[in-house]
Amino acid sequence: MNKNIFASEKAMVDYYVDDCADAMRALSTGSIAAWMSETVQGVGGCIPLPDGYLSGVYEHVKKFGGVTIADEVQTGFGRCGTHFWGFETQGVMPDIVTMAKGIGNGIPLGCVAAREDIMDHIGSKVFFNTYGAQPIQMAVAQAVLDIIDEEKLQQNCLETGAYFVEKLRELQKEYPIIADIRGKGLMLGLEHGTYDASGAFVPDRETTTFVFNALRDEGVLIGGKGRDGNCFRLKPPMIITRANVDFAIEKMSKCYAEARKKFGN
Repeated sequence: MNKNIFASEKAMVDYYVDDCADAMRALSTGSIAAWMSETVQGVGGCIPLPDGYLSGVYEHVKKFGGVTIADEVQTGFGRCGTHFWGFETQGVMPDIVTMAKGIGNGIPLGCVAAREDIMDHIGSKVFFNTYGAQPIQMAVAQAVLDIIDEEKLQQNCLETGAYFVEKLRELQKEYPIIADIRGKGLMLGLEHGTYDASGAFVPDRETTTFVFNALRDEGVLIGGKGRDGNCFRLKPPMIITRANVDFAIEKMSKCYAEARKKFGN
């Protein structure tokens, strides 16, 4: 997409909120069941929703009789740094929140929280889960929540995440093939590519794949690679330190240098 297509971020938000409302009108009978979304699109390459988008969409969802569901599997439990939940960064309150993984810190565990009337309705139906309400998982979840609070891991996501972005910006100056650095706290995304003469973005999959594999050989594991195969997803453990960041940046610099020799970018 041409990066100059919108005059401002607000214009972009208004356009896509209206587009979403048009889809609700055109593809429904006048009512919808629900809207479910992440606040930062994780697998797509750690793409934060622009300010105002989710509140605008939620307003339309409610007009069409739907419930709002926030997927906090990746953005929850303080990872975004400024807030405990990702949806809080958009100033909204969903009807239902889904969460998993982070709450168990390695123990298989999922959780759903919702408005009381919604949970009462679910409870009035026949519901069965083979692995539901295991006491060991419940104890682990409580311990994880306590540790997040006691060890100030949300604050660490905010501060170490900001330091990580600072170092990535320095890396970007040396290797401009890093076209975008984005995200919140310790949920960060890197996108590789260039802009052509018309201003259209051209993804660089070759560099992404090369650096992705080279980093693995250097002992740095990252997520990848987005819908266009040109993104890194950086979501390290919430306990990482600046020393860990420095190690990762050192290895990234080495791998980008090797990619430049190979591809000339």
